[in-house]
Amino acid sequence: MVTEKRVKILDFGIARMSGFDTRLTRTGLAFGSPMYMSPEQLLGQPLDGRSDLYSLGILAYALVAGREPFDDENPAVLAVKHLQEEIPDILRFRPGLPAAWKDLLVRLLAKEPANRYASAQEMLAVLAALPGE
Repeated sequence: MVTEKRVKILDFGIARMSGFDTRLTRTGLAFGSPMYMSPEQLLGQPLDGRSDLYSLGILAYALVAGREPFDDENPAVLAVKHLQEEIPDILRFRPGLPAAWKDLLVRLLAKEPANRYASAQEMLAVLAALPGE
């Protein structure tokens, strides 16, 4: 959504017309937009900020490559891709992209949370140091 002074990213994919659905908070359930769900979220495992960094990585990949790293109309197939497939090499879509940008995306989209940035602050420090094109 574009406002007068900024761009806002909105996702109403889990909104319910009937109001709050208590099923959204039950342990062991995966809920969200499959395109942006982290592997641990798909598996119903405990989440922390690194799961959000994975989702941000999907968005960043799409902004850089012009497409999401995984795509399928079937949500189950899409989930399997998030769980098992490596992301396509960004250089297929953006030849000449500086290696530091590729490294950022690879780390954001690591399958294991421990292999991602520990926090948004850590990722922002890396982002601030990235070269322009």
